[in-house]
Amino acid sequence: HGNRNPEVFLDENPRTWGFEGDAELTSSHQELAQHAWPRDHGANKPNTKLCVLAMWKPIDEDLLPNLAEAKRKHAPLLNYVGQKTGWNMTSLGKLADLADNLIEIDMYNASYPDWLLRPDLPGYDRDKIIDEIMGFAEMPQIACTNYAPCRDLMAGV
Repeated sequence: HGNRNPEVFLDENPRTWGFEGDAELTSSHQELAQHAWPRDHGANKPNTKLCVLAMWKPIDEDLLPNLAEAKRKHAPLLNYVGQKTGWNMTSLGKLADLADNLIEIDMYNASYPDWLLRPDLPGYDRDKIIDEIMGFAEMPQIACTNYAPCRDLMAGV
């Protein structure tokens, strides 16, 4: 669908990008999106929204076995990111938000926060921490495709 902003922005990064708002398509991709698919002109479908929320709950709360294992395995990274950002890191989805920030930082040739350039997390250097965080890019969406109830709902099955 094009390039979009993160749902949560890093406070440390004085942005020269992201002014469209949280999770919005960037201006360079909004025009492209206009021609890609019809818009939902504000249709309010409460039952559908409740169903979608129910299907996403195991993903949002890291309840699926692979997500629970990843959360356990990456607990030190979650804690470190929480300490450095002030974000509530109870969900792996926040690492996906951080990956979204790094994608935009790279795209707009901005600077990474110092705590990523020179991490003080034992066992991590700049490359390892960035690579590990980038491994969470689009993690919730990928988890949805692998979880049949969510995948089927999102595909309209």
